[in-house]
Amino acid sequence: MKKTTSLRLEAASNSSSSSTTCSEVNTMERDDQNSFLQLSNVKNNNDNGCYNNESSKERKRKHTCPICNLEYNDYSLFLNHLYGDSLCSEEYQIIEDFESKLDKKNTKSIVQYKYDTHYRKGSYGIEKIFIKDISIIVSKLDQFSFGGKSACTTIACEACITMLSALSVDNISNVNKWNESFINKIVENGCKQDPKLGNLSFREVYNRNYRFSLRLEILDEIQAKIDTNENDNAFYGCMQRMRHYSKFIKDSVCAVITKQPETIMIYYNFKTNVFILFDSHPRTTDDVSHGASCIFLNSFDSLNTLLKEWLFPVLSFGEEEENKGYEEMYNTVSCTIVKLKRDAPSYIDLEEEASYDRFTRNKGTSSALPKDASIEEINLEEVKELTQNLNKKNSELKGIIETNNNEINRLKNLLLEAQARIVKQEEVLQQGKALQNALNSIQQSLQSISHILK
Repeated sequence: MKKTTSLRLEAASNSSSSSTTCSEVNTMERDDQNSFLQLSNVKNNNDNGCYNNESSKERKRKHTCPICNLEYNDYSLFLNHLYGDSLCSEEYQIIEDFESKLDKKNTKSIVQYKYDTHYRKGSYGIEKIFIKDISIIVSKLDQFSFGGKSACTTIACEACITMLSALSVDNISNVNKWNESFINKIVENGCKQDPKLGNLSFREVYNRNYRFSLRLEILDEIQAKIDTNENDNAFYGCMQRMRHYSKFIKDSVCAVITKQPETIMIYYNFKTNVFILFDSHPRTTDDVSHGASCIFLNSFDSLNTLLKEWLFPVLSFGEEEENKGYEEMYNTVSCTIVKLKRDAPSYIDLEEEASYDRFTRNKGTSSALPKDASIEEINLEEVKELTQNLNKKNSELKGIIETNNNEINRLKNLLLEAQARIVKQEEVLQQGKALQNALNSIQQSLQSISHILK
């Protein structure tokens, strides 16, 4: 395997040296928040991602592992082999990381803070699917950059609490307030909370993560099957419910949408009527490969096209009977609509919350922070009280240790006395054996002279 990797890396290096460089991009000087982001091909990403509408024959020709050259007729088994826990998966990740560094030479920007038309290629990698009136903010990094191979659900949940906890809805919905570092922070925090148990549903993450369950309240859970029918409105129905809940509660809501093997998040507030789609996966937009992205839309039709054509097209596994289960699983969408709990604590960074939890866990109290208290005041008060408790426990432990040492010394003395008694008993036993031998010798002597005495 190592030999194969080195050969592929050499080939990638040679090909990159001979490739033509893209034209340089004119950069604009703006402040940190509003600066244009320069994209690089961080992921040498397949335009098709994990989705393919091709026929069975087409897929059979293409589902070959680039590491071991093993061919797969079953598309799901091919995905598990290349992106799962196999040795080929590790080798493939190394090659992708190496090639992505080479691709950084060919950079250009697609980020626009104004709404414009963008495109991605369809399932066959040929047709360009255009969507009008959208704005895209992207990062060079994605979930794989932070080791989160299957962390997209925890990242989506982290994006929910980050955006729902924002003090200003207008700032969240304003594309000019977003930047690359903000996207990276959400992705990084989500990856840190990934339990690394594979592709998890929202419920599985929600039930095991206190940070999310403490803040998010589930409004609705929807499951729908998508198909190639033009009148299919699975995504449209989910977004209608999302808009309904936002108007009903007069607040922002989020939808965590999972279609195996990927999860994304959509934010919406009825006041601004702007949908914000947060995607932690590597993608290719306008023929430029990039990392995590945040897409702003103000049209139902645009969002529906984006979900059906850009992200979650229907997967075809052929007409074989054994593939019906895979087709059902990979063409089923799960949508969970959530809002911020009324008594949810103020949003704090993941590391700060973990630090606070260490204090409260020792007291057995809830980790919810009062909204009117500052983090610095709470931490200082907790540190003082925790220090006093620790000093008291240390004194008690010292007394217990001293008592135990005294008891150990007493037992040692008793053991020494017992050993001395055993030695004395052994000496007495030896003397008794010697006396017995002497008596036996005398008895034998008497028996030998008994006839003389007669």
